[in-house]
Parts: sequence; C-alpha cells; structure tokens
Amino acid sequence: MEELRIDVCGRVQGVGFRQFVKRQADALSVKGNVRNASDGRVAIVAQSSREQLELFLVRVQGGPFLAKVTEVSYAWKKPAFLYEDFVISVNSGFVRDQARSFTNLGKKLFYL
Repeated sequence: MEELRIDVCGRVQGVGFRQFVKRQADALSVKGNVRNASDGRVAIVAQSSREQLELFLVRVQGGPFLAKVTEVSYAWKKPAFLYEDFVISVNSGFVRDQARSFTNLGKKLFYL
C-alpha cells in the first residue's frame, strides 16, 4: 500500500472535478479523499498499489470536460493511516464550500 498526495491547479473548482476524481478512484479501488483548497487548488490523498495510483494520476491529469488542468504536483508518501474508502471532503459545510468553489471558478474564468 502506497500513498500519493496530489495538488491540481487550473480551472478545477466549480466544474465537477471532485466528483470526477471520486469516480476515477472508485473505478480503480483507490482509497483517500479529495477537497477544494481555499487558494483554488484541489488537493487529493490517494492510497492503493503503486500501479493503481500511477493510472489514477494519469486519469486525474485529464480531468472532466469543463475542467482545465494547468499544473499537477505530487509526492509519494508512506501512509500514516489507512483510509477505508474514497470521500469528497468539505471543510466548511456544503453550501459554503460550493459558494467558495464558484467564486474560485469565477476568478479563473475572468483572470486567466
């Protein structure tokens, strides 16, 4: 079991990117979580075999139709604990999280 931490930048909030990541994780039996960061990034923690994680990384870099991934950084880690499933994490409640993601999307659309 290995862990991969991924940060994805670009137009990745407010466009269904987290749901896309969860579908990819579920299809590959990857465990972990995905969350929107306050600076517009999407942060992912993924755990599985190295082979599955490498495939997951390739899929995440593609993103869904409306997303535009401009930068991906990642780091391999030893898991501190093991996730039981893959979840979409929300830090400040669903409505506030969605409002922030649409604000970040607006910034990307008008300032890039």
